[in-house]
Amino acid sequence: MPKKRKKRKSRKSNYVFDFGIPSMDEIMKNIDRSIPKVKLLDLSTPKIPEIPLDYDVSIEDIFKIISKGVSSISESVKRRKLKKSLPEKVKLVVKTIEEFKPLRSYRNEERYRMELAGWLRAKGFNVNIEVQKGHSRPDIVIDNIAIEVKGPTYKEDLRTIADKCVRYLHYFDQLIVVLFDVNVDEEYYEEWYKGMKRQFPQVVVLKK
Repeated sequence: MPKKRKKRKSRKSNYVFDFGIPSMDEIMKNIDRSIPKVKLLDLSTPKIPEIPLDYDVSIEDIFKIISKGVSSISESVKRRKLKKSLPEKVKLVVKTIEEFKPLRSYRNEERYRMELAGWLRAKGFNVNIEVQKGHSRPDIVIDNIAIEVKGPTYKEDLRTIADKCVRYLHYFDQLIVVLFDVNVDEEYYEEWYKGMKRQFPQVVVLKK
């Protein structure tokens, strides 16, 4: 009888054949490298700083601040309108006084008056000091313009100005009040100023 041939066991090959096909990992790496890096916007809600709640401010205080701001704007508009309506000579005097700055603060009115008078003379105005007319004697007179100087200015100084307005306007066409170093609180000054504008709208008040 013919002999049976023994079947040989197939051996597994240890060789890996490379057919040029990239693996999935390599494909994903190439895709990741080809995509341009884009900086993403930070759309998260920003942190709001904590506001301390220990401020003692009432609603009334807030409304006072708002109304005061509106009032001051209104007063500024009125002052500009008044300046526009003034005669050209008076406008020039007012502008020159607005440009004036004292060398320093003084303790008496006379020093402010003399320094301002010197400034006005240097600018070409015909300046006279304390011209007597009736019972009125303004600090400075330029033609028919009376200039009353106060400084340092306190409440009692403001109270005397209304009386001088009544008397000076009998003899002069225009009155300019110049207040140096005002030492009254803002609320009191605003009340005084509004009263002045109601009674003497033609009087120019300059706060220095």
